[in-house]
Amino acid sequence: DKPLVRGYKVQLTTEGSVELPSSKTGCLLVSMGDATVTLQSNSSIQHRQMKAGHYCWIEAERKYSISNNSTAAIFTLLQLK
Repeated sequence: DKPLVRGYKVQLTTEGSVELPSSKTGCLLVSMGDATVTLQSNSSIQHRQMKAGHYCWIEAERKYSISNNSTAAIFTLLQLK
């Protein structure tokens, strides 16, 4: 937890998923290793093949669902304040 950002470790088991609540400022999801994920927000669905260091921007004021389509995956979620 820092003045401008709060960090979370997100670990998804094989075929696991997590619901992210909406944020007023948005979040940055950074992959810590290889992962195949599905990101869903409203009617938008994205399939991503991520490597360590790959990231995706989670828009402000939108709920997201992240589903792991591979073996266990670890991410860092940076929530801007």
